Amino acid sequence: MAAIAFIISAYLIGSIPQVYLLIRLKGSDIHGNDLHEHLWSLSHKLGAIGFIIDLAKGAGVILLGRWLNFPTETIAMAGLFVVVGQMWPVYLLRSGGGGNSVASTVALTLSVYPFVIALIPVLIGLSW
Repeated sequence: MAAIAFIISAYLIGSIPQVYLLIRLKGSDIHGNDLHEHLWSLSHKLGAIGFIIDLAKGAGVILLGRWLNFPTETIAMAGLFVVVGQMWPVYLLRSGGGGNSVASTVALTLSVYPFVIALIPVLIGLSW
């Protein structure tokens, strides 16, 4: 029962629309599909804050699951659900972000070495 509550909580954490809220806090109307881009255009400081919160969502859920001694399978499922929450938030009547930053920190926090190895082709492609 605790595992199910943890996974649902991960979804709700992922659903927090911090970028949307920061845009509204700045007094701007929402326009366009990429909320991160919109926030960066309003304020680089708020853009960085929104991005850091995205990163913290992914890593935070994984670290919390480890701290609470959940099995790896439960922690991985919670990581998946935090990404799902980011992409399809329950709090908004629109789709959320792409989930790339949240998914990256989930993958990195779950298993560092495979993540670094997977980055090698990406870095080679970028340097090409």
